[in-house]
Amino acid sequence: MSGILIGLAVAIGLGFTVMVIRSTPANPVRFAGAIARQQRLALKTLQRANPGLGKREGWLKALETRPLFQEHELHQLLEDVSKAARARGAPLTFGDLVAELAILEYSRRVPTAKQAQDKFPEMRAAVQAAIPEDI
Repeated sequence: MSGILIGLAVAIGLGFTVMVIRSTPANPVRFAGAIARQQRLALKTLQRANPGLGKREGWLKALETRPLFQEHELHQLLEDVSKAARARGAPLTFGDLVAELAILEYSRRVPTAKQAQDKFPEMRAAVQAAIPEDI
């Protein structure tokens, strides 16, 4: 009986260790690309399920699939990225939103001392490469 409990405790501990290791973004560029692919899939799935869904509504619903963010944070992100796009005279794209989301999520998951902030432009490029502009 105690052997089963010890085995169960070890299995749970190993499972937790694997989850922590997998959720730590070791390579920020790959991390951003993976988030972009997930968000592109989420948006396409939402668009198929709700054909009459507005563009920004769809974007927000897709962004809501990220577990680290609350709805009000995503609305603020949309507003901030929209202002930045207007300031540079470019239209807002889903790729812009996802790039900032990926950087924000990376910043939350990785301690400041270990962050590779010099990789942020490469993270944006990885997101832009994974998400077409016409989405």
